[in-house]
Amino acid sequence: MTGYAAATATHDGATVTVTLKSVNHRFLDLHLRVPAEVDALEPKLRQTLRSKLARGHIDVTVMVERPGAVEVHFDRALVRGYYEAFDKLRQEVHSTAEPDLNALLKIPGAVNVAPSTAAGESQLEELERLLFTALGQALEALDKMRRHEGEVLCRELLDRAGALNVLASRIETLREGADRRIYDRLKQRITELTGTAATPERIAQEAAILAERGDVSEEIQRLKSHVGQFRDTLNAPPDGGETGKRFDFLLQEMNREANTILSKTSGDGAGLEITDLAIQAKAEIEKLREQVQNLQ
Repeated sequence: MTGYAAATATHDGATVTVTLKSVNHRFLDLHLRVPAEVDALEPKLRQTLRSKLARGHIDVTVMVERPGAVEVHFDRALVRGYYEAFDKLRQEVHSTAEPDLNALLKIPGAVNVAPSTAAGESQLEELERLLFTALGQALEALDKMRRHEGEVLCRELLDRAGALNVLASRIETLREGADRRIYDRLKQRITELTGTAATPERIAQEAAILAERGDVSEEIQRLKSHVGQFRDTLNAPPDGGETGKRFDFLLQEMNREANTILSKTSGDGAGLEITDLAIQAKAEIEKLREQVQNLQ
């Protein structure tokens, strides 16, 4: 689900701002951009995010502003290793290019920025407190925005599920008169082919075989049952999460029933109407499938 939130925590001139951006994704995909001075807090930051968020592509940006000096440390061994590897490659390809020191310093881990040791442990602890205070506020704002979107989406899903249930009921109504139509059509067809009227027993036997082959009453009932379970889950999501997987399963089963109805339906008379309704049902199921990917 989509959302945006930002929060800032301030104390004694130190400011920490956390920005969260969320877009739809089947799983939880975290992307963090944090300043070097809070690198050590990244594992705890990720753990907090995972405890609050279940799905979505989440961009997290942390900005720190605070008074006091910082210490810049260079990983000389790392930079020297890259420089020597570059120089060796340059000699092998007979190039006159010189390595760019600025580019070397952009290598991950080449430069580390940390608060001055003169700052003391108390200031470092204060920085952590500000970070998670801002994170908590941002998560609360993001959750509020995503909940609002979820309510709108839930109403749309309920409407589509209702439309799917109506289609299933219309198919059921058409199928109720199928046996009589099959009997009349067989009687007329046999008369046309043989030139004589067929016995009622013969017609009844052939009609029963055709009716059994085209009987979709079980598929219709299962389809309506799955739609009911889908709506119940929307109205009262189960505890413990996994709602998305439940929706995926129900939609998979709905699609299976719609395909079976199509395969059992002949393309003449009422069969054409049933085929059209089953195709409409598949279209609604696909729209539901697309939308449930946005739910947490």
